[in-house]
Amino acid sequence: MAAMTETVARPVGITAYGGYVPLLRMQRTAIADAHRWFDPSLGSTAAGELSLCNWDEDPITMAVEAGFDCLSMAGAAAPQHLTLASTSLPFTDRLNAAVVVEALDLPAATRAEDCGSSQRAGTSALLSALERVGGRTDASALVIASDQPPARPASAEESRKGDAAAALMVGTRDVVAALLGAESQTTDFIDHYRGRRSEFNYQWEERWIRDEGYSKLVPPVVNALWARTGVQPKAIDAFIVNCPFAAFVPRLAAQLGLRRESLRTELFERIGHCGVADSLVGLAHWLEFAQPGQTALVVSFGQGVDAMLLRATDVLPRRRPRRGIGGYLSRRRAEHSYNKLLTFTGQLAFERGIRSEYDRKTALTVAYRNRDFLTKFSGSVCTACGSAQIPRPQYCIECGSRDSLEQLSFAGRTGRLLSWSADYLAFSYSPPAHYGMVVFDAGGRLNLDITDVVAGEVMTGLAVRPVFRVKNIDDRRDFRSYFWKVVPAEYAPHESAGAAYASTAAQVR
Repeated sequence: MAAMTETVARPVGITAYGGYVPLLRMQRTAIADAHRWFDPSLGSTAAGELSLCNWDEDPITMAVEAGFDCLSMAGAAAPQHLTLASTSLPFTDRLNAAVVVEALDLPAATRAEDCGSSQRAGTSALLSALERVGGRTDASALVIASDQPPARPASAEESRKGDAAAALMVGTRDVVAALLGAESQTTDFIDHYRGRRSEFNYQWEERWIRDEGYSKLVPPVVNALWARTGVQPKAIDAFIVNCPFAAFVPRLAAQLGLRRESLRTELFERIGHCGVADSLVGLAHWLEFAQPGQTALVVSFGQGVDAMLLRATDVLPRRRPRRGIGGYLSRRRAEHSYNKLLTFTGQLAFERGIRSEYDRKTALTVAYRNRDFLTKFSGSVCTACGSAQIPRPQYCIECGSRDSLEQLSFAGRTGRLLSWSADYLAFSYSPPAHYGMVVFDAGGRLNLDITDVVAGEVMTGLAVRPVFRVKNIDDRRDFRSYFWKVVPAEYAPHESAGAAYASTAAQVR
């Protein structure tokens, strides 16, 4: 007789959370200065900064980083389902979520899907996941919203949009934020759109979007939520809404009867409006400092409205991600070059030089056969002698054993630079191209690209950690391949380079 699934009523909600914000922060003043000759009014949008993807980052790589951050929470088990929400995914006819599943080294049995076509795709995916796991004791699902919103140069959107990702695990065990209720409404209100052959959004007048969109569509949905849950507006501790017009949010909050102290708009000045990911990024950030019993109203707008109420539980203080949105906010590099923004977003055609003139075709057969190494970053460990090796050899390089090698992921393993180069001759979207020999703390060494650094930052003995990034962009076939690179790690900042080198050299046999 088949075992019956337990259906004991448990609160459903968020069980783990994480996020990712790119290192680069584009200064809004640089954008305004670049267009001042054309449209002086853009100077009114010059306050603050925007998170900007490096040339080798995109919604897939950001999703992987956010996913690892979420899974770093103690007790976060592998999900049974993964949804990747975005309107800027690099592939139109390829399961983008499948790349994320393999990069996170999740089981092949994980169900995966992409979700897009609306600014509320992130909250819609989250609500679907909550419904999917509700009432099932051991069910879990991972929702990742990751967006790199496109913006036409000199448009108002260019000074608003930021790049970021958030990951939320939902289930019924160890819930850190319980779902109190949710309401949705679908209305084909077109505030903006992007056609199949268009590179950028076409947006209607801001006043129309505010007065006819947010002001008239959001209140009925939220009022229905008050009636469903019995929660009073004044009891809300955090109001999180995906609105690109930050100055309008206080007015919307007043319409809903919320206290001004509940507004959560501080991220707009620091990273901008993150498209599909905006509401979930705000929610993940709030969970980092929320106290048990506090309640958040999350609203998402886009061809309708999603609204949900979540309450922090007593479990929340005991479960925190390794970095979180706050951790990534604290690591930043101000960027003042507007040309770099255009280059990294593919909007500037520049002379790349003859060294860039080679075919970047990816052999899909080779990529598939080597995906354990290329995507999962798997090496091996010898159970006979304990030696770790990457890539995985046929025989242990230490003891020569063949049958004792077991798969070992190097994705979360730190290391140090034994040697490095800064190459100004090879083509790079962000010269110089840095690469070096990485000796992993667990054993094994590999020559890898170094990213998120500038000339003068790299030194022998530097502590590094692997990140999943774009390796090559094949413009001819509109294909991009991914691999692992390293960035400076966040540990041992007090250790001198000389001591780090001595420690690293001692590991090399």
